[in-house]
Amino acid sequence: MRPNENMWILRRERYRLKDEIQRAIEKLSDINSVPFKYFTTDRVYDLIQLYGKVFNNIRLLLSNYSTDWVESALFSGLMFTEFCQLDADLVRVFTAQLTAIVDGVNDRRDC
Repeated sequence: MRPNENMWILRRERYRLKDEIQRAIEKLSDINSVPFKYFTTDRVYDLIQLYGKVFNNIRLLLSNYSTDWVESALFSGLMFTEFCQLDADLVRVFTAQLTAIVDGVNDRRDC
């Protein structure tokens, strides 16, 4: 696989992950607004905050602005070269697992 092709695939998988995290945040916000016997409000709030941080980091990683990459590196974040070395298959697997979790919450909510 050519380097540019690999980067395109990685970016595509990152966008899918970002979209799935956004879906998880929305679902958790719905859960947080209605009594739900499987989660406490505090735990749901903590998950929303955590996913929000991950979402913002992924959004930054997908930025095309070099200043964002420099700022990320200055604050011990991911550098562009490290981003390029990420395995798109691992990102895809993580996205699939998150999808299963969110869908599982939907299923449990209908009980």
